[in-house]
Amino acid sequence: MFRPAWAFVKDVLWGWLLHYVLWGLVLTPLAAFALDYFLRPLRRAIEAFLWRRILRPALTWLTKNILLPIAAITLRVLYLACKYLIAWPAYQLWHWILHPLWRLLRTALIYGWLGATAIVGALVVTPCRAVYRTVLRPMCTALAAAWRTTVVRPTRWTYLNVIQPMNKWATQIMTTVFGN
Repeated sequence: MFRPAWAFVKDVLWGWLLHYVLWGLVLTPLAAFALDYFLRPLRRAIEAFLWRRILRPALTWLTKNILLPIAAITLRVLYLACKYLIAWPAYQLWHWILHPLWRLLRTALIYGWLGATAIVGALVVTPCRAVYRTVLRPMCTALAAAWRTTVVRPTRWTYLNVIQPMNKWATQIMTTVFGN
């Protein structure tokens, strides 16, 4: 009898008293009140004081006296290094070596192309043009005339006089036998 009563007191009453009354009705509203009216304003005041009096002046001094001079020196060193180690040697290389070589190569290619064009024109194009005009064109014209005479005209005559009438005749028979 004591054991169920003790379990009831321990679990139900103590659990209800601890969770509902103590946490829900007493401690939670007190914590919310303390948080809203005391802790948050205190935190904001401490943060504002730390920012205004310590962090912002320290960051301003650090930026003005350390970071900006280091950045200026670094940028000047990079500028000078790029100017004297990259740009000036590249300009000299182009001006004294690459540009004259490019002009020489361009001139050699132009004169080589002109010479090759003259040689190919004299050795290949002119003979091919003569062979085409005197041999191939008359021969192909004769072959075309022979093809028209032996293949095209008989095929056209056969189609117009034999196959077309036969197709019409077959169509009439099929229409008569099977209908439309």
